[in-house]
Amino acid sequence: MKKITSPRSLQYLFGALALLAASSCTPYQQQGAAVGALGGAGIGALAGNSSGDILTGAALGAAAGTGVTAYQEEQQRRANQTYNNTRSTYTPPSQRPTYQPPPPVVSTPPVRTSTGKYPVATPGLDAN
Repeated sequence: MKKITSPRSLQYLFGALALLAASSCTPYQQQGAAVGALGGAGIGALAGNSSGDILTGAALGAAAGTGVTAYQEEQQRRANQTYNNTRSTYTPPSQRPTYQPPPPVVSTPPVRTSTGKYPVATPGLDAN
């Protein structure tokens, strides 16, 4: 078995693994990976001098872009699931409950026991 030791071979290997991993992503995640890879490659080019720095930046940017878009998709899925569980369903008019007004309240006037301005307590039965 041939031993892989050159940095160029490792770069190709990691690039192939990144493409394989990106093929299992959703289109939105692939778009996020592409944007992240471009941004990471730009930062790698500004920060370093070699092509290895550019590839490292692109790989890190692609991973970050995929992770962010996967998180956003999960949040959107949860929001839709919550919305679908809480919204009401349509009920045809024939199956809706009919309105019934509350029963009338019958009030009895208070019994006045005193003739003065203030009410006076009435004696009750003795408990002894």
